[in-house]
Amino acid sequence: MLNMSVIYFALPKLKGIEKPDRKIGMKAFWIINFFMLMMILCFTIAGIVQVYLQKIMGIDYLTTQGFLKLWFSLLWVCGWGLTGGIVLYLLDFFFMFRARFIAER
Repeated sequence: MLNMSVIYFALPKLKGIEKPDRKIGMKAFWIINFFMLMMILCFTIAGIVQVYLQKIMGIDYLTTQGFLKLWFSLLWVCGWGLTGGIVLYLLDFFFMFRARFIAER
């Protein structure tokens, strides 16, 4: 995220864009961060549940996987949200330069 931020804020200055519109890029940045955090939480909760059921309760592996479907379904949804945020970031990033060329004409 640090690299994406530095590139997003430094590249317009290097290319000579005086006042880039950063509203969409900032929304994309926070969407990406939110869904990464949610993915971390899903993995953490799924890991805690799995360890508890397998090691403490002594339930076998395949039975334990049934209890993890909810967390992996949420993980799948969060992955799509993260992908959407990345696509939004990339679209804003590439169309930022298009706006410069339109303004110069």
